[in-house]
Amino acid sequence: MEDASTAVDQQPEQEFLIDKTVRSSPQLGQLAAALAKAQLEFTPVVKGAENPAYKRGFKAAKYADLASVIDATRPALAKNGLVVIQMPRVNHAAKMLTMTTKLLHSSGEWIENDLTVPATQQGNRYDIQSIGSAMTYTRRYAWQAIVGVTAEEDDDGNAAAGVGSREAQQEVAAEKIQARETRGSKAIPCLYYIWHDESQTAEITGADEIKTANKDVLKPLYNAASKTIVANAEQLEALKYEFEKRNVLFRPLQENRA
Repeated sequence: MEDASTAVDQQPEQEFLIDKTVRSSPQLGQLAAALAKAQLEFTPVVKGAENPAYKRGFKAAKYADLASVIDATRPALAKNGLVVIQMPRVNHAAKMLTMTTKLLHSSGEWIENDLTVPATQQGNRYDIQSIGSAMTYTRRYAWQAIVGVTAEEDDDGNAAAGVGSREAQQEVAAEKIQARETRGSKAIPCLYYIWHDESQTAEITGADEIKTANKDVLKPLYNAASKTIVANAEQLEALKYEFEKRNVLFRPLQENRA
């Protein structure tokens, strides 16, 4: 009679748990090779959609919608035996939506990730429209993340190039805020985040009036010791979602290396 440990050892390994939100097949070699080829064939993710709430004068903020992300990546994924499957789950009691995004390869290898965000809109409104909005948002960001594409502009990192310090990025942010304030009533104050790979956290900075107006979501992230607002990866995604609903511009500043 086999003991319990022997029986467990003989069971095939079905899933490799990276953490609570990321899972994969035991092997990822063929999937990684196929994705590397597909990424070389992705077309640019076009920022063709406009958010009317961001319009000031003749300018409007543009972003890449879900259709643009899919159109830019799906043909190359399919060509290389890859497919993305997305499955939502709604927790009605918590008013939260979790989007599970799975990247599969024809070899049977796969990797998946969960992205959880509030399914409410301004005023804590919770209905089918707010759930649909959360679903579209999570599909777009999760798809980009799992296939490795982005539509975000990268000029902030270039502005601080060659310095390689946290102070440099803060100075860039301060200059942008100052420029917006000196342009008068048509200025669009922003918040920025600086991602630090070593700590896997983001530092939030930007216009004081925007911080004050959104203190309900920023105050829980305030670090009294460093006097900074710091978010982990999951909290950062939740902030992106919340600020998009509130029509608050929230942009990245890249951390530069010396």
